[in-house]
Amino acid sequence: MAAQSESPIMNQKELGLISNLLKKVFPIVKTYIAPVPTYPGSFWSWTFCSETVNPVEIKNEKAAEEIEKHAKFYNKDIHKSVFVLPNFIKDIVKQ
Repeated sequence: MAAQSESPIMNQKELGLISNLLKKVFPIVKTYIAPVPTYPGSFWSWTFCSETVNPVEIKNEKAAEEIEKHAKFYNKDIHKSVFVLPNFIKDIVKQ
């Protein structure tokens, strides 16, 4: 499951509460961010949750390599880097 989890700039307390709540339900909880200039603080966060899937892991290397051949943006490094957070957000979500 993935859910919007507020602005890490404007709603730090809410992001922390959301992360803590989801960690009580799911063993795997990973927050990710992206710039969204029209949203408060110009950044937004989403949180991925799962009982078994770690979104950082690439399960099918051959499929990822095939996608890389045709994609203009996606590659395996981008895939893994999506879940790399700046320190101030790591502190909020304790990730």
